[in-house]
Amino acid sequence: MLKIETKKTIQNLLQEPGVSEVFNILRRCGIEARLVGGCVRDYLIGRPCKDIDFAVQAPPEQATEALTKAGARVYPTGLKHGTITAVIDVKLQENAPSAKSRWPDVKKTSFELTSLRRDVVTDGRHASVAFTNSWHEDAERRDFTFNAMYVDQDGKLYDFFGGLDDLANGVVRFIGDPEKRIREDYLRILRYYRFFLRYGKSHNSDALSATKRLQEGLTQLSIERVQAELFEIITASGGGGGFAASGGVELSEVNIGGVLKILQTSGIIETLFGVSIDLPQFLLLLRAETIYADLQRAHWVQDPWDTVDDEPSNFLWLDIRLFCLFQQSLDFFKTKFCLPRHKIASLKMLFKISRLDFSEQSIFMIKYRFGSYFMDMFFILHIRNCLAAKVEHQDVEVVADCLNLSLDEINEVIEKYRAGLSFDTQFPIQGQDLVDIGIPAGKELGKILGACEQKWITRLGEMSEKEMLAVASDLWGKKLAETNKPSHS
Repeated sequence: MLKIETKKTIQNLLQEPGVSEVFNILRRCGIEARLVGGCVRDYLIGRPCKDIDFAVQAPPEQATEALTKAGARVYPTGLKHGTITAVIDVKLQENAPSAKSRWPDVKKTSFELTSLRRDVVTDGRHASVAFTNSWHEDAERRDFTFNAMYVDQDGKLYDFFGGLDDLANGVVRFIGDPEKRIREDYLRILRYYRFFLRYGKSHNSDALSATKRLQEGLTQLSIERVQAELFEIITASGGGGGFAASGGVELSEVNIGGVLKILQTSGIIETLFGVSIDLPQFLLLLRAETIYADLQRAHWVQDPWDTVDDEPSNFLWLDIRLFCLFQQSLDFFKTKFCLPRHKIASLKMLFKISRLDFSEQSIFMIKYRFGSYFMDMFFILHIRNCLAAKVEHQDVEVVADCLNLSLDEINEVIEKYRAGLSFDTQFPIQGQDLVDIGIPAGKELGKILGACEQKWITRLGEMSEKEMLAVASDLWGKKLAETNKPSHS
């Protein structure tokens, strides 16, 4: 059981920049406010939280008026649901850098404020709400017990459903009947697994069975909502992220592998996407990511894991994890997901580099054409292939037990090609250079330039401008000779 020091952690939350200012503005206008949800939950267990939210016992118009009069900028970000966003300028403490330095002494902070609500109508996707003055009614409409805790300005914790104990014990528990709460919004099925990865230690049997039993309801949801939750799951690292202390992969219920196994065996993945996932390959990828991150930390300057609370920031590894998890065509990702163009382009690049041999030419070409990010992905995919070669059987439990490849063994391969990470080489010639030596602009010039570039890549960029122009001139001469060759009738 996790020991939670509520007094200390709550004070840390109340001291966040801007929190006391918002409380004071609302209190002066007779509006009761409390901090709520994720910020309370995370601060109680000592985790950082990016967003700080307030629940207010007043309609959004009243809260907007109070904040605006105090000089805050207020935006109606979700007025239909009673949500506004307030941006206020917070004066930093006296020991903060002065305004004379390059750093300002005023910080802009933003907060979401939502009026107390109760659900009127739910249809499994959306809820129609009505405003209320009851804190209990507002708490009752929330999904899990530890998401329904509030803290007032004086530091008092309001816990209506035992969320603090559930948080300490690693239990993700629905407020009320799990089946009823899921039928209100079927996205809660995936939210259950996402929160379990971050906070769970053992499954609540009622919740688990309800998520499996009601999975058909997920088909009612938009792909945008579904993929947002799935992406949170596959980029999470809660419960050790699937990695044992020894460096191997463990298939336990409290890591990504264990959760994905439940989503697979229960049929939830197939219900959503019509295909199965490749869990063995995904586990190999997780291990490969860890090995590569260890190599980066041990041998190179940059740490590839830009983390907040041990989780990849900004979905750093989302593309490669999607690629390895589904093992499907590019058309699958285009039709089953709602991905922006740059993500589709990234997946397309992964398809290309996954087919390349691990060679100096491949590494040079990837760095030159695609950049350092895809260099990282190429190394990770190769490490995964090395791991796969050591696994005789492809069932999940065997994969989980058989990964014992040493860092030295992998590093020996990658260290040989480290130079590929540091160069900043430019192709030495351009189209105008070919025009200048007498090759006319047009389609043939483009073909010759492409052939020159390929030869330059094969030689790892170790050809000068003079050498490249000589190659181009030779290719053009051969083309002219072929064109002028007399035909035999």
